[in-house]
Amino acid sequence: MGNPSDGYGGRVLAACFADFAAMVTCVREHEAVRSEPMRVRIDDTTFENIESLERAIGLLDGLASLLAATLVTVHREVPGHLDDTRVLELEATTDIPRQVGLSGSSAVIVAALRALRVEGNPVQLAKLALHAETGLLGIAAGPQDRLIQAIDGAALLDFGGESWRYEVVDARLLPNVLLVLQRRPGVSSGAPHSALRQRFDAGDPATLAAMRRFAELADEGVRSMQDGDTTATCRRFGALFAEAFELRRTCYDLEPSDVALADRALRHGIGATLAGSGGALVAAPLDGDLERLRRFEEGVAGNHYACLWPQFEGSTPIATRSSSP
Repeated sequence: MGNPSDGYGGRVLAACFADFAAMVTCVREHEAVRSEPMRVRIDDTTFENIESLERAIGLLDGLASLLAATLVTVHREVPGHLDDTRVLELEATTDIPRQVGLSGSSAVIVAALRALRVEGNPVQLAKLALHAETGLLGIAAGPQDRLIQAIDGAALLDFGGESWRYEVVDARLLPNVLLVLQRRPGVSSGAPHSALRQRFDAGDPATLAAMRRFAELADEGVRSMQDGDTTATCRRFGALFAEAFELRRTCYDLEPSDVALADRALRHGIGATLAGSGGALVAAPLDGDLERLRRFEEGVAGNHYACLWPQFEGSTPIATRSSSP
């Protein structure tokens, strides 16, 4: 809720769920004083030193490029962290569907930071992850995915000030929602993000207004959870999802298949909006009736779509936190 305002000084209600995962394995050989350049192995490719890895980033793709960008970022931005490392091997596996807006790339990078045992609070880890994607790989992206993955729960994320702020919320208060995924990968998230950035930087009135309203939707989502009435929260989320998708129409280059699915949901009394940049929609019934949502699931599940009820990672409410850049 609130996506994609995170890249434009907005706020987002975001949550991690446990149905998919990225895993990074790190093998690290140490020596007290490293006398030779650190040898690096990424998946099946060996590099004689980190400088040769850095030069090869543009030639890598897939998981290897994500791991390489993470390692180079740590080398540059966390001085001394790799000083005693003689040999370093990184390998990644993931079952997160590609290019459907489920933060698959950032999940690999955050997992790699953890495998490398990079210390820091969630904001610091998220900034490193964002730098790896935007600074080294040239991927247009906002900060929300990396921050919520670093938090590993549910939270209201606020990017409106000089520092990123977040307030963890109790994931048990989130309503049951349905995630509908296209089975075929869509376009890279960089494409819609780039077009949106151009409109925002040009001062397009519809885009500016949409970003302000997106941020308000996140606040309203959090408020709807506070009275503990799950049916009422479910109804409110359905309405907020529907409004969010209408806002997307005013400022985003939407894929026809996403528009068709959201319109189909609305005809069945269900509000649905994009979970990310495209390819996956999150849905809730406008009347709070989960049976209505289950019937919709039965109607769309098949060759073109896969459906799941995400199992959100639980969180314990804590005080608002913040961290300076």
